[in-house]
Amino acid sequence: MKAPTRLGKDALQRFEEWLRGQTFADRPFSDGTIGRYVRSARTFVDFCNSAQLKHLDEVNAAWLRNLLYSTKDDGSARFSAATRIVMQSALNLFYSWAMREGFAFDNPVERLAEERAKDRKALGRGGRRPARLPKVLSWEQQDHLMAIVQGNPRKFTAARDSALTGLTLLAGLRREELCDLQTPDVDLAGGQLRVTGKGNKERLVRFNAKEALGACEDWMAVRKERGWNGSGPFFRTGTGEAMTPSLVYQQVSSYLAKLEEEQGFPLPSKGPHLLRHTSCSAQLAKGVPITTVRANLGHESLATLTLYAHLLPPRT
Repeated sequence: MKAPTRLGKDALQRFEEWLRGQTFADRPFSDGTIGRYVRSARTFVDFCNSAQLKHLDEVNAAWLRNLLYSTKDDGSARFSAATRIVMQSALNLFYSWAMREGFAFDNPVERLAEERAKDRKALGRGGRRPARLPKVLSWEQQDHLMAIVQGNPRKFTAARDSALTGLTLLAGLRREELCDLQTPDVDLAGGQLRVTGKGNKERLVRFNAKEALGACEDWMAVRKERGWNGSGPFFRTGTGEAMTPSLVYQQVSSYLAKLEEEQGFPLPSKGPHLLRHTSCSAQLAKGVPITTVRANLGHESLATLTLYAHLLPPRT
């Protein structure tokens, strides 16, 4: 007998626990990734329930395409191409969990992936997506962005966000890593950070100490005034609590939107990950060895980093 589709909050909670569990002890997901995967699973379950499907095994590749390529009332795509990729990965894991729990007997996501590979091969793409160059900010845009952040009329916010933006452009940290960064792990004078990244893996990030001290000068003065010198989060809210990834996203995105408005043409994206991409290209343009850049960003593959080479010219 097939198990019902109508999985509620309890099932989604168990799926989240499974993602955080020992199953992925060798390569656990970050909190941000887990959140995106659970939201994708919730969207899928709601879709199944609204379509009045009785069993998970009623879902086939056609149903998945119907969900992933659905449209809004105005006819625009409901999900971007990047979101569809994340959702497909999430649903592949969701079905793996559902099959273990007895909610499903087959995984239609695998068949969808096979169909997409055949479609791309038929179009002469060799079954693989063409590599796309990452989008980065030019040197002039980086300077303009820093000026916008430093011009924030709120002294505390300007000091903190200047340090956060400048350090991200130098070190290429993810927003979760910025939030988790602890004061004892920050050595601005020595030009290095001890960062805990994906999978709780620690790495040492090296950068130009002079540039970092310049970007963080006002923030270090604010921290000293408030007695935040010894321990605790390096980046904080006005109440002294650690910043959250959503707050980092909100702040950086607002500055990038202001940059877009002032320069008069659109940016490729407006999230903090654009700063991480920019940092990677900037480090390579400054002559930092590619193996050091890989260690700084926590990448496993050197091949991935070659896409970032030559996106920025050497700074004169």
